[in-house]
Amino acid sequence: MSEAKPQGRTPVWMTVLIILMVIPIVPFYILTGASDANTEEIRYLIKIFPAFVILSGVCAYLSYPGRRELAWILIVLLALSYLAMWYLI
Repeated sequence: MSEAKPQGRTPVWMTVLIILMVIPIVPFYILTGASDANTEEIRYLIKIFPAFVILSGVCAYLSYPGRRELAWILIVLLALSYLAMWYLI
């Protein structure tokens, strides 16, 4: 059996990037709380969006040492999700 490669740590610059991508959820969630979302589906998406953002950030942080491409895909999806939520609201 082959030995697993020792996993490194996530670099500081990537950690800062992930934190910068997750922090905007705080004002976003406050602003959307005053939103007049007229359908139940939109209200549900607004409620689960913070969990999606936090879990995406955690998964990107944990996956960077072993699978860098996956971490970048998660960050891009997170940015596109912010744009989609602003468009939705």
